[in-house]
Amino acid sequence: MKKRLTKYTKFWKAYQKKELAPIYLMIFFFIASSTIFLKGAVFNPELNYFLHNYLDDRPFLVKIFDSERHRDGAYQGREFSYVIDYLDNHFLLAFFKSGIIIFYSVSHYALVTAIVIFTYILSKRYFGNKSKLNYILLSLLYLTSPPIFLGGGAFRSSKILVSFFIAFLIFLLFKYTVENQTKTKISILIGFSIFFMATSDLQGGFYALVFAAIALLNFLIFRSLKNFKLLTSIVVANIFYIIYFNYIGKFLINFFSGKPVWNLTYNSLLTSWWIDATYFIKSALSYVVYQFSYFWGNTTLPAGFLIIVITLLIYFAALNPYTLFKANKNSKENKIKFLSFSVLLLILSSFVLLITMLHYSAMFIQPYMRLTYYNLPTITLLFIFFTYTIITFLNKWPRLNETFHIIAVVAIVFNVYHLPSFFNTIKQSPYLIDYTKSTPQLRDCIRDRSAAITSFSLPGHSYYTCDFLRAKLSGKKFKLDSQQRVIMME
Repeated sequence: MKKRLTKYTKFWKAYQKKELAPIYLMIFFFIASSTIFLKGAVFNPELNYFLHNYLDDRPFLVKIFDSERHRDGAYQGREFSYVIDYLDNHFLLAFFKSGIIIFYSVSHYALVTAIVIFTYILSKRYFGNKSKLNYILLSLLYLTSPPIFLGGGAFRSSKILVSFFIAFLIFLLFKYTVENQTKTKISILIGFSIFFMATSDLQGGFYALVFAAIALLNFLIFRSLKNFKLLTSIVVANIFYIIYFNYIGKFLINFFSGKPVWNLTYNSLLTSWWIDATYFIKSALSYVVYQFSYFWGNTTLPAGFLIIVITLLIYFAALNPYTLFKANKNSKENKIKFLSFSVLLLILSSFVLLITMLHYSAMFIQPYMRLTYYNLPTITLLFIFFTYTIITFLNKWPRLNETFHIIAVVAIVFNVYHLPSFFNTIKQSPYLIDYTKSTPQLRDCIRDRSAAITSFSLPGHSYYTCDFLRAKLSGKKFKLDSQQRVIMME
């Protein structure tokens, strides 16, 4: 066992050095570019609650299972994301202690890195990718899309966590289904990943059900004990999540925080503010088109619609779905085709979810909301979908490689060109405009602890954040009053 482990470790290290070096270089360039562009990131007012919650002296589990502190008492059953938020906020504290006052999300950059690496391995093993350049160009389209490039500010980790689990689960599904060996450990890992994705965010719970539907289709088309095990693992994970969401999670919150769950507002997505059905349909269609547009040069809506049509034509030309129903349907090639078709089903499901969110709240129609972290899972699915589509298409028609290179480079240039205006749209949103203006002063307030807080023009959440962090960085004992103001203790 030890010999096998040593052999595997040596192989993995060699693989990383040779295969992933250009990918690591690209990711390093992305992280450097994004962090420099964000200039330390804008302080999000909700970060005030997170810093107070995760950096105080209460026990770890009390901090995780306290819905009152996370979202105005609103219960969403996404406690796994709070574990990652806890780590994010402690990274921030470590930066603050070293005198670096920045508001970046370490989890965002780490999980984007993991998504790009898993998708590269997926493309090489199962999509037949033979060109690192093609994959790097596809990755840069993803990395320069607004939710990815501009999403590095400290906030919630829930949506990027769901994005990571989607990419990881698609990779595991390919590995389990395509390779001719029954690996119970992988099916169990898939089940655990489904559960943790669901407990990262409500979107994750939605995708967990979609993955169950895909596993059912997979079993019905490719009937085998192996696929039945996969279906069982995913269904069990969904059942356990439903039990957790409705009973266990609420019990743990009451047990650790002593506060019963009372606010279920964010779980009701079927209510609506819409009166004009025609306007809603137009808004929903434009929302969907924008997601494609952000990936390919941030074009106009008509051009975005054209991109959707062309992409689907290329996809079905590359896929040739009719072979799924022929006599040789159990071939490796057809299993790959089915799973790639499943990615398309996931994308369609994500659009259903986004439209449902749009139906629920008027805020999602605002331009800045289309650019933010709510769309991270959809953008990640599009990345995997485009990777399969373009690579499979170019494998069949290699003479078009240079044409793709030109189109991709132009799209990346346009993506980058639009980033400043998109960032300005986010900063000038009603939610952030006051905090955009006061973020430099907040940094000065945290850094210069000798000056009175009142000497800085800080809005409410920034004021309380500076007050709290000053006390935390002083190393002295303190407590908070009912309004979250610091009271130093002798």
